[in-house]
Amino acid sequence: MSYVSALVFFVWRNCGYVITTSLLVLALSNNAMAQATAEKADSLELDNHFRLNSHSSVRERVSQIESSLVMPFGSSLFQQSKRIESNAAVRPQYRLRSGDVISIWMWGAFEYQQQHKIDSRGQIFLEQVGPVEVAGVSVANLSDYLQKKLAKVYHSGVELYANLQEAAPVAILVSGAVNAPGQYLGASGDGVLFFLNRAQGIDIRRGSFRRIELQRDGETIEKIDLYPFLQRGELANSALQDFDVIFVRQSQLRVNVILPNQLPVSYELLERPAKGQELLSLLSLPGYISQVTIVNEGVATNVKQNYSLEEFRRQPLKDGDSIIFAVREDQAARENNRNPARSSHRKTEGHYGSG
Repeated sequence: MSYVSALVFFVWRNCGYVITTSLLVLALSNNAMAQATAEKADSLELDNHFRLNSHSSVRERVSQIESSLVMPFGSSLFQQSKRIESNAAVRPQYRLRSGDVISIWMWGAFEYQQQHKIDSRGQIFLEQVGPVEVAGVSVANLSDYLQKKLAKVYHSGVELYANLQEAAPVAILVSGAVNAPGQYLGASGDGVLFFLNRAQGIDIRRGSFRRIELQRDGETIEKIDLYPFLQRGELANSALQDFDVIFVRQSQLRVNVILPNQLPVSYELLERPAKGQELLSLLSLPGYISQVTIVNEGVATNVKQNYSLEEFRRQPLKDGDSIIFAVREDQAARENNRNPARSSHRKTEGHYGSG
């Protein structure tokens, strides 16, 4: 290779290295700038998101309700994907009835083991004893009850044990504001939720989640409110009997609740006259909420004055009112000025949606 050729090759190779190195540095620099810009944009977006959700106009926030159906609190309880399973377990307090099958064991002077189906008269036929009426006897007392019957024939030397082998299904009528009213079969241990689920749930447009009645022989024997179950897991599990009626009444007064960063949810109020105190008792508000606005149904411009939480407790509420909870503008402004990044990352607490 000549001297000139070697010089050209050396310059070409080193220039290529310099160019490659320069391009790599430039790419890394651009990438760092882009990342910093993205982080800044995210920060600004989060900050704007907090401010918009905290201080958007009443008209904008009410439009969330007007543009779509507001789901009632608890509506997800009866979603089609959530099938409530039957409960075959029988409680000791369960009272025997026609169609139940019981197993009886005797030992001592003689041995005996047999299953008996309770007939339409509520009786079984026990050897050496004859017909014995067992309908209405609790499972817990069954063995003692039959032992006393047996003692009338065998004064001593024979022991007895009895238990429920199979409970007959119960037929329950589900009516009122449900999606598929009708008669449904289930086990004796199944509760109200199981049969409401069989009826495809409560009609979210008109049904009440708080005014459900268990009726027997034409009388209401229990009133059921699902809110304690949805909020705290509390629900009475009454033993159902053949042809009991689960009747769901129509809701009478619902208000739409809008909280920052939450979808609107409607809550049903029972007290008359309805006031803000009852609604507040159903919510677990974040600590930074300090302002409440009441908007009348269908009248976005007819907005009442803003209330503090303490003032709102005494305010009357009507069906269809929209209740907007927010941070006072002066309070939010101070918070944003003090720490915009922290304000933008605030998270709401509590449970406002439907299950």
